Amino acid sequence: MGLDPTAFDALPSPPLVLLELLDAFVDEAVEFETLARICARDPSLTTRMLAIANSAAFRRRAPTFTSLERVLVTLGLDTIKTVALTTALVQAFAPERPLPAATLAAFWRHALVTAALARALARTLSIDAPERLYLAGLLHDIGRLVIATQRGEWPPEGPGEGDAAHLLVCERERLGVDHCAVGGALLAAWRLPEPLVMAARHHHAPLAALADAPPTLRLVHLANALDSPHWREPEALALADALFGLTPALAQRLHREAVQQVEPLCAALGFESGAAPGAPLTRALRDRALVDGLDGQLVRAEDEDALLATIARCVVVLFGIDRARFLVAEDGRLRGRDPLAVAPGFAAIDCAADGEHLPARAFAGEPCSTLLADDGPGVLEHQLAAGAEALYCLPLRAAGEPGAVLVLAPSAAQLARLRARERLLRTFGEVCGRALVRLREQRLLHQRAAQERALLERARLRQVVHEAGNPLSIAQNYLELLAQRLADDAEANADLLVLREELERVGTILVRLVDGDEAAGDGDDGDPAESLRRLVGVLDHALCRPRGIAFSCTCPDSLPPLRLARDALRQVVVNLVRNAAEALGEGGRIEVAVEDGVRVGGRAHVELRVEDDGPGLAAERLETLFQPQQSAKPGHAGVGLTIVRNLVEAAGGLVSCRSRPNAGCRFQVLLPLRRP
Repeated sequence: MGLDPTAFDALPSPPLVLLELLDAFVDEAVEFETLARICARDPSLTTRMLAIANSAAFRRRAPTFTSLERVLVTLGLDTIKTVALTTALVQAFAPERPLPAATLAAFWRHALVTAALARALARTLSIDAPERLYLAGLLHDIGRLVIATQRGEWPPEGPGEGDAAHLLVCERERLGVDHCAVGGALLAAWRLPEPLVMAARHHHAPLAALADAPPTLRLVHLANALDSPHWREPEALALADALFGLTPALAQRLHREAVQQVEPLCAALGFESGAAPGAPLTRALRDRALVDGLDGQLVRAEDEDALLATIARCVVVLFGIDRARFLVAEDGRLRGRDPLAVAPGFAAIDCAADGEHLPARAFAGEPCSTLLADDGPGVLEHQLAAGAEALYCLPLRAAGEPGAVLVLAPSAAQLARLRARERLLRTFGEVCGRALVRLREQRLLHQRAAQERALLERARLRQVVHEAGNPLSIAQNYLELLAQRLADDAEANADLLVLREELERVGTILVRLVDGDEAAGDGDDGDPAESLRRLVGVLDHALCRPRGIAFSCTCPDSLPPLRLARDALRQVVVNLVRNAAEALGEGGRIEVAVEDGVRVGGRAHVELRVEDDGPGLAAERLETLFQPQQSAKPGHAGVGLTIVRNLVEAAGGLVSCRSRPNAGCRFQVLLPLRRP
């Protein structure tokens, strides 16, 4: 009996509603109003959308949704596509007539391995849309299932293993059509994207015909060859080299990993025993399609909280549980995380990562569950369930390494369904665990990159400091010569001493640029009052007298040790006096006053005041006074007051300013004492 690939009415077809949805998804600018109008014609699909959208994971404390359009907006296009496309695949993949169990199992195993391998190849080769490759691999042999459905038996095989070229010839001779033509016709009838149609229609094309073929077709062609009994391994490996330049070792490894990824699903479906998959296969394929589709959403999460929130929403879509929380490993403990913020108090949970309680057992690697009505659960389990009938803890692991525990609080009926789908839950935990590990690895890479940039910057600064050291050394040598020539002039020598100290301070500042030392340290043994007295003399001569500004300073004979180091104190005074001097005109006045014994909050402080009688500051300027400014003064960066604030606050002090237009400025600095 022959088959007509154009007889679409004889082919499995998704309902009209799903067909229209698939067609609408092609338009990236499709409006939610259009999608709502299509979905409204299918009560079953509408009910599922409403149930998911009104779950806690999506609703986020908003009123219950009754508008279908609002529901779709809440879910987003990714989730709508996943639900609609999976529903179509489930309906299409259900054979209408009983088929041999072992052959059906082999068919689905090959489809799943080809799908996983195609996606892995796409990621290895950095080809876009790896999830589309998964779907293309899953559907590439669908024509064989169509033929089996119509005939009640599988299409004839080729002459034997390793004879892929004769497989299609055999089908055409006995059926009048081959499974590639039938599969391509089916996917075209479904209006799926052209790359998927081409992959089904041409995945047995000769190598010469693939030279300019789209990447999707070539990847599915290779994935099929690497797992097909109709390809000898040497020929398949040669194909990997011819199409993409892959070494035999890499191709074999990717195929082996794909098989390992699919084996748990095959075991859950009874493939190993050859039992008929029947309804469990349909359900597993639906779930697997959802997991793989949602994997793409996990990859897009930008931080750990966003990733955990996405996982919680995935739980709603896959398992219908809207009470999903997390226990994340931190410093040997498991700490509560509620990314959707729907369980007050959960974030305060802190428990051991080892022990006999359910979270610790799950963290060790095995899903654990219990009914709260039983005698076994302890206080922690009841706390995690928060009034629910049951508790289910799923490890989120990657490569055997635990990262977190997914905590579900289901009803008793939901727990029974979760236990029946434990293999899928394990797969889901592995997918989420990989996403969590991937995100943490990316974070570490960013941190390392930042550290490397800091090291490069440190090296550059070291070079600058080295170059600046030469002129500083020359200046210090000339000051020594001047001191010798002016040995009899006490006043000049005092000024030269201050200049030498300032040059030393410049050198210290340059070194700190490299070493990153805090300006506020333990201080030094010298009397701060003596250091200030020497400094104000230089400030008077260098800044005030040339401008015709009257300068005065009152300071105790001695001061107790300060938490602000001597160099930092001098920097603060220089910046405040310079700021005042540059704001004043001839005839202005600057006063510096230092007082000991000031008490602030019960602690002893030294008060430093710098006042002037200049034009003052406008109110709006005061609001950002200690922030970096764009300076209009030549040679200034506009960060003098910012440096003052940083130095003072780093030492635990306070700095403030009082000013009114045309009434001058008064800066007050409160410096805590250094404790013995």
